[in-house]
Amino acid sequence: MKVALYIRVSKDEQKTDRQHDDLKKYCADNGHDIVAIFEDKQSGLRRIRSSLTELLGRVNEFEAVIVWSYDRLTRDDMQALELKYYFKSCNVRLISFTEGEIKCPMTELLHTIKAGVSKYESAVKSQRIRSGLQARRSRGFKLGAKRRLDYFLIRYYRGLGLKYRQIKANTGASLSAIQYIVLGVRRGKPIEY
Repeated sequence: MKVALYIRVSKDEQKTDRQHDDLKKYCADNGHDIVAIFEDKQSGLRRIRSSLTELLGRVNEFEAVIVWSYDRLTRDDMQALELKYYFKSCNVRLISFTEGEIKCPMTELLHTIKAGVSKYESAVKSQRIRSGLQARRSRGFKLGAKRRLDYFLIRYYRGLGLKYRQIKANTGASLSAIQYIVLGVRRGKPIEY
C-alpha cells in the first residue's frame, strides 16, 4: 500500500526522530511503500500548516496517511473531524501508529472525544501560562529577553565621569559587566567591539 507519513512537533527545537523511526518501522513491518513524508514544526492548533496543506493537495497519490498519534495531525477538534471526513471522501485511510485505525463507530466516537480533550488540554495549558506571566508581571518581574549590553554607551557614561552604580542604574548592566567593559577586559581577554 502506498502511504504518506505526517509528522508534527510544536516547536523548532523539538525532535521528530522518534516519530520518524516508529513510522518507518511500522511501514516496513506492514509492507507499506512510503510515497512522501510531510513534517511540520508548528502548534497543532494552527489550522494552516505548510506541510499539512501540501499533504492535502497530494492526497490522491497515496492510499493511506499514517500519523504517530491523531493529536499529531491536529489538536483542533473540528479540524480533526474535517480531516477525517476529507480523507474518507478521497478513499484514503487514516492510521495512527499508537491508536490504530478508525474502523467502527466506537473508535470514531473515541477519536472525536480524544480530539476534544486535546483541544481542552491545550486551552488550559495556555490559560495557566498567561496567568503565571500576569502574576510575575504584577510582582514586578520584567519579562522578555534581557537587554543587550551597549558597550559604547557604558564606556561613554564612564567617560562622562559617572560612577559604576550610576551606569548600572542607567543601563541595567551588572556591576561586574560594567567593570569588565570599562577596563576593556573580559575573562582575561581584551574585549572586541
